[in-house]
Amino acid sequence: VWARHFERVEDGGDPSIGSAGARLRAVRGRGHGDDRVESPYDLDARFRSKGGMGWTGYTVHLTETCDDDTPRLVVHVDTTPATVHEAMRTDAIHAALGAKDLTPSEHLVDAGYVSAGHLVGAHERHGIDLVGPTRKEASWQRRTAGGFGIGAFAIDWERKRARCPEGKESTSWREYEDEARGRRSPA
Repeated sequence: VWARHFERVEDGGDPSIGSAGARLRAVRGRGHGDDRVESPYDLDARFRSKGGMGWTGYTVHLTETCDDDTPRLVVHVDTTPATVHEAMRTDAIHAALGAKDLTPSEHLVDAGYVSAGHLVGAHERHGIDLVGPTRKEASWQRRTAGGFGIGAFAIDWERKRARCPEGKESTSWREYEDEARGRRSPA
């Protein structure tokens, strides 16, 4: 743990190093799936940064009731290492609620728990209408000057056509099976 977070350096009169001859390393490569130990006190704690904040520890996913005219009760708590993204817990949370016979008809969530696959899967597997905002698009095309993000294209699912920002329609439509994700998608 010390070697991961600190490095030995020669003092050389640098006041930022101090007399110990060590300096804190820059945060690097602590992404999803990282199994590196962050703390000698808790071997399962992991580093995560989100929304401009960084921490070492865990993420907690709370589910509470929010029916009108009833008390709000926490009915499920799911705790994961901090590196586990919210999207990885949506189905597990629904399965746990089902096992407790607490499956909601509608589940209000934040953007981290919502994707097209989650919307369909929640309804098909658990009979839950998943409601929440979609995640912001972060594609390089949207961020590049003169580029277009996915929101600039109009999809007509019934006619199986896509229209680009210049108003031109696609001339063909084909679907493919995304074996890695187990779903059909238009190409």
